[in-house]
Amino acid sequence: MENPSHVHWLERTISRRIGRGGRFYGFFGPDRKPLGLYCLLIEDHPSHEGHAEVLDLGVVEDHRRKGYGKRLLQDAESRAMDAGVCCLYVATYAGDSAAIAFYLYCGLTPVATLPGLNGPNHKGQIFMQKELGRESLDAADEDAAVEC
Repeated sequence: MENPSHVHWLERTISRRIGRGGRFYGFFGPDRKPLGLYCLLIEDHPSHEGHAEVLDLGVVEDHRRKGYGKRLLQDAESRAMDAGVCCLYVATYAGDSAAIAFYLYCGLTPVATLPGLNGPNHKGQIFMQKELGRESLDAADEDAAVEC
């Protein structure tokens, strides 16, 4: 990355994710180079089932459209179910039709939109949810992502 302000923003974002309790997981190629990663936040609660949120999910550009994104999301679902939470949430930019299509393809449903969340000219965030149950995973547990 050549843009120092972007690198600084990314460092702050990762620090905030970890500070909230987020854990990073990823898939790596045989050469140990990253293929993709996600950050999962489990919000458990003593009086109800709680929920999980995928705070970030990304696949290295050269490895997109090869199933890694779906496998990462399935890994997040599996970890969330293992934690005993009832649903998984994702928030994404409301103007990112490719991301929205991906999450719809993976079985998430839009539940809310916050227009103008990041300014008056911003399309806002769309929040998507998936109720979790062992049947929600449509593929057998393959290789689990590695915690980063």
